[in-house]
Amino acid sequence: PPEPFVFFSPRPVTELDAAATTLQKVYKSYRTRRNLADCAVLVEELWWKTLDAAALKLSSVSFFEEEKHETAVSKWARARKRAAKVGKGLSKDEKAQKLALQHWLEAIVPR
Repeated sequence: PPEPFVFFSPRPVTELDAAATTLQKVYKSYRTRRNLADCAVLVEELWWKTLDAAALKLSSVSFFEEEKHETAVSKWARARKRAAKVGKGLSKDEKAQKLALQHWLEAIVPR
């Protein structure tokens, strides 16, 4: 087997140790910042999902309350809010949007 390459530096060992420690601290702080940034993104995403779910629930409650009569305006508002959710995240793919809308329309208007 080939002999391992031994690296010799003109600098003192203490200086090399200090440089290695500094490098490790910088990397650790970088990793910590990245983890915190990832957490912030995740929290924001969960917050928006929670808000969307709450809005959808509020727009759906009247559908299940039989004793409460719903006006045409509130029905259209509920339908508009639900339709706004269709195809979310599919804005770049027109075919996917049409397919999502078709599935949604089939779900709310059974034939």
